[in-house]
Amino acid sequence: MTIPNTRPAPPPLEYRAPDCALCGNEVVHDGDGFCCEQCCAWWDSHGDGQWDDPDAEQCGATVQPLADMVDEEARTRTYRCALEVGHGGLHASVDYTYCTKGWA
Repeated sequence: MTIPNTRPAPPPLEYRAPDCALCGNEVVHDGDGFCCEQCCAWWDSHGDGQWDDPDAEQCGATVQPLADMVDEEARTRTYRCALEVGHGGLHASVDYTYCTKGWA
């Protein structure tokens, strides 16, 4: 038996939607843009976002992720959850996504 001298084609790519910029879960394409059902947020095809209900009251949860730092400015930096009051799951901040995708 002769083994072929050519490689088989690579497997097909799986196309997927981007991850939510707030929670990190994969968003869903609704035909017009991308939405995150968990965060109640929507983005157009250019990546510009908006809330499903822009008038919803903002969650009041805060976090100080750098509380153990020596630098006082960093230690006292506080981030507020950007999601609406009563949301389920982790809190998320539009300013605090560089370190984490949420906090409890």
